[in-house]
Amino acid sequence: MKTTSRRAFLCALPFLVPSTFAQTHNTLTADEASRGYELLFDGTSLEGWRSWNSMNISNAWKVLPDSAGATYNSIQIGNGPRSDMITVDSSFQNFDFKFEAYVPSGGNSGVFIRYNYYDRADWGGNSGPELQLAATNNSDGSHNLHRMGTCYDMFPLLPGAADWDKIGPNNANYGVYQQIRIVAFNNRVAHFGNGVKLVEYDMNSAAYNTAYNASKYKTYPDFRTVHPGGLYLQHHGEQGIKFRNLRIKRLTTSPWAAGSEHLVTSTDSTSGLKAMSFAENFGDTATSILGARGTALQTQLVRDAGALSLLLARQGDYEVNVSDLSGRTVFTATFRNTGRIALPAAAFTGNTRVLRVTATDGAHAAHSQLVAPLR
Repeated sequence: MKTTSRRAFLCALPFLVPSTFAQTHNTLTADEASRGYELLFDGTSLEGWRSWNSMNISNAWKVLPDSAGATYNSIQIGNGPRSDMITVDSSFQNFDFKFEAYVPSGGNSGVFIRYNYYDRADWGGNSGPELQLAATNNSDGSHNLHRMGTCYDMFPLLPGAADWDKIGPNNANYGVYQQIRIVAFNNRVAHFGNGVKLVEYDMNSAAYNTAYNASKYKTYPDFRTVHPGGLYLQHHGEQGIKFRNLRIKRLTTSPWAAGSEHLVTSTDSTSGLKAMSFAENFGDTATSILGARGTALQTQLVRDAGALSLLLARQGDYEVNVSDLSGRTVFTATFRNTGRIALPAAAFTGNTRVLRVTATDGAHAAHSQLVAPLR
């Protein structure tokens, strides 16, 4: 894919902009490394993973170039016996797990959390809840409790989240990578997709108990208990499922604790988590929103610790151009997997006080205009 030209950035209308970010996939950013994230796939091997009923990996799971001509790899389901894959490490109980998943047309998969191994000839996903991954043109994918991003067979998408995944061609939810985040701490779990909160539940609640008794999991007692376990990638039988950029942070304090900045109301531990972008990390906050206008991607320019950042409602790979209103470009750069872009000092030369910031993720464009002192 070609990188978009500088001239294209100066257009004021939404446009398609192909770009490449291959060299930065399947690595931790400096910020993630400093915050304690662990990489679960290094782009070259499946070390640290095994099949659910074996210490080896089924040959159905491949590490292959993500697409034709791609210079980075993804984990893919291809030809081979149906066999789910889990982490060898089974100590994950409280965590922030971020990954990207690609579901092809008709595809179906899922990610189970807190998996416990059972030495029996039974399916593997019976000991922890599942985040569903399914195309809407799959028989599962159109069901209220089986939609992409739901807690499978337990909880539907939250009101307002119905279209979170329709970012593919013709608003399809397949044939495109979705950015997924699962936050779990003891009895509380939340799913996020492309920065939108999808599901949030309490495993000790009456609602969870009711959903459990009405689900296909009701004969599996460990499905309703809080315990450490592995992360489990489902091989549902369909080929073409892909995963990339898998990283996890072990949590020692609850984002649901009273006073947590991640709550809808910071002093109310019962109000639930705010929407959380793929790139946002715990403890990363912005203050002092400046005068700004955003379109298409709902951007905001914010003052953060003496610097300027661009916040975007939709998370993705971005090319960003900063220009003054005469059209003179003062800064241009690419950013991967983010909804928060720190604009470096190089973006602000001389006494520039009026800026136009344009960002595109390849399918949408956003423009912010800032009129404010930059120092």
